[in-house]
Amino acid sequence: MQSFVHLDAGTYTIEASDFPYGPNSWTLGIQATLRPDDGGESITFSPSKYGPKTLPAGTFDTNIFVNTIGDIDVLITPRLYKID
Repeated sequence: MQSFVHLDAGTYTIEASDFPYGPNSWTLGIQATLRPDDGGESITFSPSKYGPKTLPAGTFDTNIFVNTIGDIDVLITPRLYKID
């Protein structure tokens, strides 16, 4: 699942409803990329790096990823919060 939103500059943090393998796992989680309005690209949120970050204005792209074989029955609801 992929989603895009334009963000104003500021400090943001991302949370999810539940990470069944913990927030540092690359088995299942969220990866997000900010594409700044003035160019460039940087990965800003990924496992073990979900904490607050100061971001420039730009397009924010989130992906929920699954790196496993077999059935997974879990609901992940990512939430992006602007702190300032």
